[in-house]
Amino acid sequence: MASNDSERTRSIISHELVEKGHPMAKFMAGNLKSLKEDPERNKVNVYEQLHDFYKRMYSAHYMTLVVHSVGRCSVVHFVVVSFVVCLT
Repeated sequence: MASNDSERTRSIISHELVEKGHPMAKFMAGNLKSLKEDPERNKVNVYEQLHDFYKRMYSAHYMTLVVHSVGRCSVVHFVVVSFVVCLT
């Protein structure tokens, strides 16, 4: 399990790499106020907005798979292909 510092670093780097117009660029972390109280006050349905975003944006043609390993290329290739086949 990643330490809090390494998780925080990963989160910051991920946030910086997102295209500026992408909705994720507006979001890095949340709390009770930002994810429940503020949306309720502004009559925003967070659940509905997340599902709408998912339906519009989560599609294979928008995604890129990155694999980082010190293993042999042939073994890594086998593992990745086996995993992808399980998803289809």
